[in-house]
Amino acid sequence: MSSPIKLITGLGNYEEKYFNTRHNVGFMWLDHLAENHALTWHKNQHGTGLITKWTHQNEKIILFKPGLLMNINGGPIQQCAHYHRIEPENILVVFDELDLTVGQIKLKQNGGHNGHNGVRDIQHHLQNKNFYKLRIGIDRPSRESVSNYVLGKPNATDTEKLKKTIAFSVKNLYYLLKNQENTYHQKLALWSKDNEE
Repeated sequence: MSSPIKLITGLGNYEEKYFNTRHNVGFMWLDHLAENHALTWHKNQHGTGLITKWTHQNEKIILFKPGLLMNINGGPIQQCAHYHRIEPENILVVFDELDLTVGQIKLKQNGGHNGHNGVRDIQHHLQNKNFYKLRIGIDRPSRESVSNYVLGKPNATDTEKLKKTIAFSVKNLYYLLKNQENTYHQKLALWSKDNEE
C-alpha cells in the first residue's frame, strides 16, 4: 500500500531573523527531517521557497519550505502541490499551535484552521480542508500579545522540549507513511501525556 503522504510542508517566516522563533517550528521540523536523511535543500525552480526530494521505501516524497511570510504561504504550497500533481489529502502541513502546551503534539486531518492564519491561507488556496495537520504546541502567552509571543524565541527549557518533541515525531513518522495512522496518533498522544505540565 502506497504512502498517504506525497508532500510534507511546514509553516514559517522565510527571513533569517525569524529562524528560531516559535512561529518557525514547522521549518525546524522540516530541517530535522532533512538532516536525519542527509537531504539538501534547493531553490524551488517552479515557484518560491526551498525544496528537496526524499525517497522513502521506494516512494518519492517532496519536502517543501514555502518562501513567503507565514500568513501568505498558501499560494506557494498550492503551486507546489499542483506542479507535482499532489492532492490535498496527500499533504502533511507542520505548524505551531497556541492551544497546545510546549511538548504536546497532535495530528489531525480535516478540521478548521483554529484561528491560525497560515493554515487559513492554505485552506483558501487549496479550496480544501482535507490535508494532514501536525500541530506542535508552543503554548499561549500569559502577558504579551500573541503576535509578539509567536515571533519571539522560546527560553532554553522550552527550546529543549520543542527539539525533543520534533525529534520524537520525526522518528515515528514512518508509522504514518506506512498507513498506520492510528499508531502514529497513539505515539503522539502518549508523548503529549508524558509532557503535560
